[in-house]
Amino acid sequence: MSKPQIPHSIRSIQPACTTARLILNELCEMVAPGVPTMDIELRSQQLMREHKVKSMAIGQRASSGQLFPGYVCIAINDEVNHGYATPGKIINEGDLVSIDVVVRKNGWCGDNSRSVVAGGDKANARAAKLIACSEDCLNAAIAAAKTGNHVNDISVAIESTARKAGFNVVHALAGHGIGKSNWEEPTVVNFDTGYPGQRLKEFQAIAMDININEGKSDVVFDKKDGWTVRTKDGGLSACIEDTFYVSRSGGVVLTI
Repeated sequence: MSKPQIPHSIRSIQPACTTARLILNELCEMVAPGVPTMDIELRSQQLMREHKVKSMAIGQRASSGQLFPGYVCIAINDEVNHGYATPGKIINEGDLVSIDVVVRKNGWCGDNSRSVVAGGDKANARAAKLIACSEDCLNAAIAAAKTGNHVNDISVAIESTARKAGFNVVHALAGHGIGKSNWEEPTVVNFDTGYPGQRLKEFQAIAMDININEGKSDVVFDKKDGWTVRTKDGGLSACIEDTFYVSRSGGVVLTI
């Protein structure tokens, strides 16, 4: 069987994805005890200027009407996602820190995130175990992203992997299609819906956002800032995300 030709859409989205990963990698390397979150935010702004990309986070409007104030999302410990840097918010030893970077370059979007432990895995074994599970969940999702499979095949792969490790997935957040817009169809939840969903098409680009809680799946939305999502029980949460495209043998990661 001949190898399919990579379409223009995938070639076009690749630079945004590559740049998003470069920025994410540098920001994750900054995570250490004593580092102000504003240092990470300010560095993200500098990097985006240097790479000539636009943040797709800054200025987004929440359902409450509040605008997102950061270029990147920075969530700590029980913050599941959509947290952001503020003056005086300092990273402590053993903190589980999640960073989400989504950019637009040449009209196309790239989206990715990672969680790391401040001070290294030994500083917080619970957090390290949760992060390792999130990585396993993403690998399972990528393996399930085969041409002809269905959206729910990805969802089942994520949830089953998390449950085997003794953790739970967040139901309130999801992965999604991506291209010229940061959020496109299909929506790909982290849990088994019981329905097949849309059939996956070859070269379909997906930003698979995965959120794993050490406790229950329930989350609460911060009414004060209008953005930050937290675990309801106060437990730790890890997030991970890559942009990949669907292929006959499984997802091919673009955020590399």
